[in-house]
Amino acid sequence: MRTSSRSALCLTLIPVDRFLIAALHVAALEECDTIASIKETIRGLPTDLKTLYEDTLKRISRMKPERSRIGLMALLWVTHAKRRLHIHELQQALGTRYTVGSFEVGRFDPDAVPDQAIILAASCGLLTVDASGEVYVIREFQPLFVLSFPVEYIL
Repeated sequence: MRTSSRSALCLTLIPVDRFLIAALHVAALEECDTIASIKETIRGLPTDLKTLYEDTLKRISRMKPERSRIGLMALLWVTHAKRRLHIHELQQALGTRYTVGSFEVGRFDPDAVPDQAIILAASCGLLTVDASGEVYVIREFQPLFVLSFPVEYIL
């Protein structure tokens, strides 16, 4: 058996990918209300990460408009931030109203700050908060799925 640094890296990543796939599958099953819908969902669950991310973004975009906006904007903030955001910073960012595409300064509305549980639910399992309060994508540096979704998802 050949042991190279590349194969060692692949062996290291496989368990992480399996955990991530399982976590996204569980998030998909949480939408099911009956045994029949669980069975139907299980039959259609993809096993590759790209398709799982795409399906998760579609699930987020099908939520009610406010919840969908929270989930997608949270993903954008977390993946585009120069450093990890604390949950309170993310909440304040999501509570700031502005016109998408304009250069006008946003207006913070304390009544528009979403609860941590809402943010996590709206991201369909893609975001998590650690014990120190930092928010991150469940798999380190996986921006491909966020950078590639169309802008109309959040407009």
